[in-house]
Amino acid sequence: DRAALQPGVTDAAGEGARSALAVRDARARPVARAGSFVRPLPRAPLVDARDDAPGALHIGVAIPRGGAVAAEVSLAQSATERGLVAGVLLYTLVASAAALIVLYALLTRYTVRPLGALARAAERVAAGSREARAEPRGAMEVARAAVAFNAMTADLAAREQALRARVA
Repeated sequence: DRAALQPGVTDAAGEGARSALAVRDARARPVARAGSFVRPLPRAPLVDARDDAPGALHIGVAIPRGGAVAAEVSLAQSATERGLVAGVLLYTLVASAAALIVLYALLTRYTVRPLGALARAAERVAAGSREARAEPRGAMEVARAAVAFNAMTADLAAREQALRARVA
């Protein structure tokens, strides 16, 4: 019954032009149809078939007593899907930029600034100031270098004082 079949075909095809569904009788005459097909519908003799056309998947299934059901699904991206992909890419870009900014701030705070302070202390010692000290802060390796620098500077000052005492 065509009138009873059409609502089911329409529901199965779904909303929009993303898919299509058709039912044909034994002479390949349309019984019910929903959506729009990219490829032409099958003609008699109706046999099982699958066709991967560019941008669409077309499937035809023969009914044992005659007739066929043909379905087609678009494989192209819809505007909603393109928008979703663009949204995900934008989110990923913003999240990556935020992560890079946080990473830059952490590297600056725990590595670059303490190394700069250590370099300035070394410059003061090179200029003759034996009281210059580096504050042991920042990343563990940088803090260890500052502690070693301070021990070296204290040892250097003690050796200079012992040398002056021997000379005097």
